Amino acid sequence: MATGTGTQANPYIVSTLADLRTAAGTAGAYVEMDPDASTKILDLNGSATNPVTQRLDINCTSLAGNGWRIRNLYFSSPSDHFLVSTTTAVTQVSDLHFDNLVCNNGAKSLLSMANTTLTGCSFTGVKYFAAGAYLLVAGSSTHSMTCKSCTFAMQAQGSGIPYGIATRCDFTDCNFMLDMPFTVEGGRRGNLFSYSGLEDCLMRGSVTLSGTGNGGLLYITDGNKPMKNSFIAVEITNTSEYTIGLYPVKATATSCIVKDLIGSGITYYNGDNIQYVTAAQGKDAAYLNSVGFPVTEV
Repeated sequence: MATGTGTQANPYIVSTLADLRTAAGTAGAYVEMDPDASTKILDLNGSATNPVTQRLDINCTSLAGNGWRIRNLYFSSPSDHFLVSTTTAVTQVSDLHFDNLVCNNGAKSLLSMANTTLTGCSFTGVKYFAAGAYLLVAGSSTHSMTCKSCTFAMQAQGSGIPYGIATRCDFTDCNFMLDMPFTVEGGRRGNLFSYSGLEDCLMRGSVTLSGTGNGGLLYITDGNKPMKNSFIAVEITNTSEYTIGLYPVKATATSCIVKDLIGSGITYYNGDNIQYVTAAQGKDAAYLNSVGFPVTEV
């Protein structure tokens, strides 16, 4: 059972999913995962036969994860997100980690958390099956989301992701490990990140493109919020018989893309302050500094 009164001086202290749901869903509350617990692991069932179907609403003012890890959660709720914030007040979530989170049965993007800032959180071993929305996150047209020093390790299985990774979210000092299909149709444009900023981010892994018809376009960002000092070492494979164009759009300071990893049937184009580098150059700090990408070690 949760302790505390939910004030900043006396926050709710929780250690179970039920108590976390109640406390985190309380608007204006201050919540902490038990900082003195001997084992900071909330291990759930992980079974498709007994899935979690109720989303986790985070409408509190502050949720301090204190290094807790929520593991083995199988979320199965059609047309819903797992983590949701519906409050118009700013919500702060820090140091909370999710391992082996499976979204299935038509679940939408993992996060729908407008006006929320995640700091030092991680989502690893996250799997989607035929996801029908953004892979990761959705803010709103009036309130974007912010992620600082977060890690996202995502795997999508099934049909190609039609909407990309994220929309209306600003990422700073974040790491992405991707393993995802992406559908790019002829004469149409798909964005990995829409209305989203990438600053000091590292992106690795693979994206497998498919689609029908020539003239399909893959944009890393849509240009509404440009990249800055981001490094993209993602293997991009084209399984289509048609040529697909890769556009990084623009950056306000040098960002790098590893060109060795761009497969055949993909024509890549320059963007403002975009450097295409080889894998060897991407590991050479002196070279990266010489082209304007700020690193002190690799």
